[in-house]
Amino acid sequence: MSKNIDPFEETKTIIKQAFPDDKTIAHVDEIMEFIKANRIAWNADEADRDLKSCRVLYSKKIYSHAVYHLQQAVEKAMKGYCLGLGILSIQEIRGHDTPYVLLKGVFEKTGMKTLLESLSEDAKDRLGKAWEAIEKPEKRLEIARMPFEQIMDSLNDIDDYKLISEQIGVLLIQLAANVKGKSESPPSEIATISVMANLYILGSVSFPHEEFTRYPDRQMTPTEYVSKLGIVKAIPKMIDYLAPAVKDLRHTLT
Repeated sequence: MSKNIDPFEETKTIIKQAFPDDKTIAHVDEIMEFIKANRIAWNADEADRDLKSCRVLYSKKIYSHAVYHLQQAVEKAMKGYCLGLGILSIQEIRGHDTPYVLLKGVFEKTGMKTLLESLSEDAKDRLGKAWEAIEKPEKRLEIARMPFEQIMDSLNDIDDYKLISEQIGVLLIQLAANVKGKSESPPSEIATISVMANLYILGSVSFPHEEFTRYPDRQMTPTEYVSKLGIVKAIPKMIDYLAPAVKDLRHTLT
């Protein structure tokens, strides 16, 4: 193979050969643009602190504060993620509309929105609902009171996105072997594909709670955060997904 061949172009060829009938290949250009984005350089300490606070408060059954710190951990991870990629400025990440940060940043500026919409009708529907929830307060309340089973259905999608990124990683290892004659690890940016989906789904489930866990004069008050509330029941599982994502961000440094 000629050394003058663009490795990203070769990667596109490998992906197309590996997934000849898969919908992934229809958006291979978007995948490549995402992979070529600036590498993440971000300190995950703040998100870690919120996760630790969440665990302690949950164990003490102080549920409204546990949910608040969970939401803050997701938000800080997502903002650091977008800042680290260099696609959003400090001014652009102000506020607490967590899904909007990613919708405005990664999805709109890298083309990943098109890819996610193509994966399934559920993914496309979730994107639409995220925009709607940002614009309509009543939709935020609907998300905040989401049943546990519905939250779990959303979290299960994270595994699908992780599988896609792992498949792409394997293909890039094959590429390195073909070009350089030796096996190498895939670019660390590959991990950010699954991290992106992880943070988006966690953010779309948790973002209304920044408001409702703190202010007693809102439509939903802190006293409603009891053990049977969907978001409270889902805390352990959400931590299971968020903690590895934060770890991935910490180790994906320039």
